[in-house]
Amino acid sequence: MKLQHSNPHIQFSIQLFTGFIITGAILLITYSKIEFSLIINQLSSPSFDFFFNAVTQLGLGGLLAVLAIFFLFFRYYYSILCTGILVMSGIISFLFKKVLFTDAMRPLHFMRDMPLRFPSGMEEHFRHSFPSGHTMTVFAAAFILFWIYRDYRVAIINFTVAILVGISRIYLFQHFFIDIYAGAILGIAESVFIIWLFENIFQLNQIPALNKSLIAKKRKPQLAFKNNRYAQQ
Repeated sequence: MKLQHSNPHIQFSIQLFTGFIITGAILLITYSKIEFSLIINQLSSPSFDFFFNAVTQLGLGGLLAVLAIFFLFFRYYYSILCTGILVMSGIISFLFKKVLFTDAMRPLHFMRDMPLRFPSGMEEHFRHSFPSGHTMTVFAAAFILFWIYRDYRVAIINFTVAILVGISRIYLFQHFFIDIYAGAILGIAESVFIIWLFENIFQLNQIPALNKSLIAKKRKPQLAFKNNRYAQQ
């Protein structure tokens, strides 16, 4: 796994994530977890209820499963990457929520008696708040898609969607900002680890059989972006 620092698309994406880390750290220092949740709650409206209830579904583990199936038609190796990240997400989520931070309470535990507008469709969960599994999943998916396409436009789209999923978890009173902040970092970290493991240790990307796909061999699928690494070998 090598990051080509001369590649402007990779440089831009690194800067994007670095900006997120710094901005998130500033927000954590500036606001308490309750205060930030109250700020997001001020956006509450029926239209946002519908929007964030829909957006939050993108953080389900099924997203990585769908990607794994999708990439079977283009390159088996990419499908294996998504499957590996899906398994890693499940392991990390279980360890953090059920072993390490079992007493981390969700926003509703602290805020259910406050005079707030609670969005329709909100699920009532009170425990296992840290970290946000939805955010971890969507950031992991965002990074793996960028790694495959290597295009700054993909990074912008994926990063924007991932941020919206994170905000949806706060809006729907499922998590505090610290939960989604940690989930985002863990999601990207696990993707980087799986890529490093599969490409540097197991070298799965160099196995000819895994560079094939369900699409006929004579056809080489091309994506719309010019700077991707996606064409089959």
